[in-house]
Amino acid sequence: MREPLDCAIIGGGPGGLTAAVYLARYRRSAVLLDAGDSRARWIPESHNCPGFPSGVGGRDYLARLTVQARSCGARIESDAIKSIEPTRDGGAFVLTASGTSSAHAK
Repeated sequence: MREPLDCAIIGGGPGGLTAAVYLARYRRSAVLLDAGDSRARWIPESHNCPGFPSGVGGRDYLARLTVQARSCGARIESDAIKSIEPTRDGGAFVLTASGTSSAHAK
């Protein structure tokens, strides 16, 4: 991915997935890059998530957030970030992923 993006989200935990939902709803060009190691997946049951008064397990919560983000049109890719470097003019960043992906974000 070489096209400039409005935003690159690093990490597919609850915060990253929520950001992906909002950015997709506001029609921003963004990608969520997730290495798949969110610590939230280890939560057996949380009673601290709005909308789940009886609690929800971490894996289930992440799965539901992923479905919601994708249903809004969020772009989610499995990859880990190797480096983040500012551009020469300082107005953007270049992200290099461990796979073949790279992203340019403002």
